[in-house]
Amino acid sequence: MNIEKLKKELLKQKESKFKGNIYHYSQIKFSYNSNKIEGSRLTEEQTEAIFSADSFTPKSADLIKLDDLTESKNHFKLSDYMLVNIDNPLSKEMMIEMNVILKRNTRDEDNPRYNVGGFKVLQWMVTGIVSISAN
Repeated sequence: MNIEKLKKELLKQKESKFKGNIYHYSQIKFSYNSNKIEGSRLTEEQTEAIFSADSFTPKSADLIKLDDLTESKNHFKLSDYMLVNIDNPLSKEMMIEMNVILKRNTRDEDNPRYNVGGFKVLQWMVTGIVSISAN
Protein backbone atom coordinates (compact mmCIF):
# COMPACT_ATOMS: atom_id res chain seq x y z
CA MET A 1 0.00 0.00 0.00
CA ASN A 2 1.34 3.40 -0.94
CA ILE A 3 0.75 5.47 2.20
CA GLU A 4 1.92 8.70 0.56
CA LYS A 5 -0.61 8.27 -2.24
CA LEU A 6 -3.37 7.52 0.27
CA LYS A 7 -2.46 10.58 2.36
CA LYS A 8 -2.52 12.84 -0.72
CA GLU A 9 -5.87 11.43 -1.78
CA LEU A 10 -7.41 11.93 1.68
CA LEU A 11 -6.10 15.52 1.80
CA LYS A 12 -7.52 16.15 -1.67
CA GLN A 13 -10.87 14.71 -0.64
CA LYS A 14 -10.85 16.82 2.53
CA GLU A 15 -10.46 19.96 0.44
CA SER A 16 -13.15 18.91 -2.04
CA LYS A 17 -15.80 18.74 0.73
CA PHE A 18 -17.51 16.10 -1.41
CA LYS A 19 -19.94 13.94 0.53
CA GLY A 20 -19.55 10.18 0.25
CA ASN A 21 -15.82 9.85 -0.38
CA ILE A 22 -13.38 7.88 1.80
CA TYR A 23 -12.43 10.98 3.80
CA HIS A 24 -16.11 11.69 4.56
CA TYR A 25 -16.76 8.04 5.50
CA SER A 26 -13.69 7.75 7.75
CA GLN A 27 -14.47 11.00 9.58
CA ILE A 28 -17.95 9.79 10.49
CA LYS A 29 -16.91 6.24 11.43
CA PHE A 30 -13.96 7.43 13.53
CA SER A 31 -16.01 10.00 15.43
CA TYR A 32 -19.07 7.79 15.91
CA ASN A 33 -17.23 4.66 17.08
CA SER A 34 -14.74 6.44 19.30
CA ASN A 35 -17.43 8.50 20.98
CA LYS A 36 -19.73 5.47 21.35
CA ILE A 37 -16.99 3.71 23.33
CA GLU A 38 -16.96 6.72 25.66
CA GLY A 39 -20.74 6.60 26.16
CA SER A 40 -22.01 9.07 23.55
CA ARG A 41 -25.69 8.65 22.76
CA LEU A 42 -25.43 10.14 19.26
CA THR A 43 -26.41 7.84 16.43
CA GLU A 44 -24.24 7.34 13.39
CA GLU A 45 -26.84 9.26 11.37
CA GLN A 46 -26.63 12.21 13.80
CA THR A 47 -22.83 12.11 13.67
CA GLU A 48 -22.98 12.24 9.88
CA ALA A 49 -25.35 15.21 10.01
CA ILE A 50 -23.02 17.05 12.40
CA PHE A 51 -20.11 16.45 10.03
CA SER A 52 -22.03 17.38 6.87
CA ALA A 53 -24.28 20.19 8.06
CA ASP A 54 -23.14 21.18 11.57
CA SER A 55 -26.64 20.32 12.78
CA PHE A 56 -29.34 17.70 12.99
CA THR A 57 -32.95 17.41 14.04
CA PRO A 58 -33.47 14.86 16.83
CA LYS A 59 -36.15 12.31 15.95
CA SER A 60 -37.01 11.60 19.56
CA ALA A 61 -37.19 13.35 22.89
CA ASP A 62 -33.94 11.71 24.02
CA LEU A 63 -31.53 14.02 25.78
CA ILE A 64 -28.62 15.14 23.60
CA LYS A 65 -25.59 16.12 25.67
CA LEU A 66 -23.65 19.18 24.56
CA ASP A 67 -20.41 17.29 25.24
CA ASP A 68 -21.50 14.54 22.83
CA LEU A 69 -21.96 17.15 20.09
CA THR A 70 -18.73 18.95 20.93
CA GLU A 71 -16.63 15.80 21.12
CA SER A 72 -18.05 14.63 17.80
CA LYS A 73 -16.95 17.89 16.15
CA ASN A 74 -13.62 17.70 17.97
CA HIS A 75 -13.04 14.21 16.54
CA PHE A 76 -13.35 15.65 13.05
CA LYS A 77 -10.65 18.20 13.93
CA LEU A 78 -8.51 15.53 15.56
CA SER A 79 -8.74 13.32 12.49
CA ASP A 80 -7.59 16.25 10.33
CA TYR A 81 -4.72 16.95 12.74
CA MET A 82 -3.59 13.33 12.53
CA LEU A 83 -3.83 13.35 8.74
CA VAL A 84 -1.75 16.51 8.43
CA ASN A 85 0.82 15.16 10.93
CA ILE A 86 0.93 11.59 9.64
CA ASP A 87 4.59 11.88 8.61
CA ASN A 88 5.72 13.22 11.98
CA PRO A 89 6.93 10.80 14.65
CA LEU A 90 4.49 10.37 17.51
CA SER A 91 5.72 12.39 20.48
CA LYS A 92 4.59 13.30 23.97
CA GLU A 93 3.74 16.79 22.74
CA MET A 94 1.66 15.40 19.88
CA MET A 95 -0.28 13.10 22.23
CA ILE A 96 -0.99 16.04 24.53
CA GLU A 97 -2.12 18.18 21.60
CA MET A 98 -4.46 15.40 20.44
CA ASN A 99 -6.00 15.27 23.93
CA VAL A 100 -6.43 19.05 23.95
CA ILE A 101 -8.11 19.00 20.51
CA LEU A 102 -10.47 16.22 21.58
CA LYS A 103 -11.49 17.81 24.88
CA ARG A 104 -11.63 21.48 23.79
CA ASN A 105 -14.84 23.20 24.98
CA THR A 106 -16.09 20.15 26.89
CA ARG A 107 -16.85 19.91 30.59
CA ASP A 108 -13.67 17.87 31.00
CA GLU A 109 -11.49 20.74 29.78
CA ASP A 110 -11.67 22.61 33.09
CA ASN A 111 -11.98 19.57 35.33
CA PRO A 112 -8.66 18.87 37.12
CA ARG A 113 -9.56 15.17 37.37
CA TYR A 114 -9.13 14.83 33.60
CA ASN A 115 -5.95 16.91 33.35
CA VAL A 116 -6.63 17.94 29.75
CA GLY A 117 -3.33 18.93 28.19
CA GLY A 118 -1.44 16.49 30.41
CA PHE A 119 -1.45 12.89 31.47
CA LYS A 120 -3.90 11.16 33.80
CA VAL A 121 -3.55 12.08 37.44
CA LEU A 122 -6.05 9.51 38.75
CA GLN A 123 -6.26 5.80 38.19
CA TRP A 124 -9.40 4.78 36.28
CA MET A 125 -11.29 1.57 36.84
CA VAL A 126 -13.64 -0.26 34.52
CA THR A 127 -16.79 -1.24 36.40
CA GLY A 128 -19.78 -3.34 35.51
CA ILE A 129 -17.71 -6.16 34.02
CA VAL A 130 -18.92 -9.65 34.87
CA SER A 131 -16.18 -12.25 35.06
CA ILE A 132 -17.09 -15.56 33.45
CA SER A 133 -15.24 -18.65 34.56
CA ALA A 134 -14.06 -21.11 31.90
CA ASN A 135 -14.81 -24.02 34.28
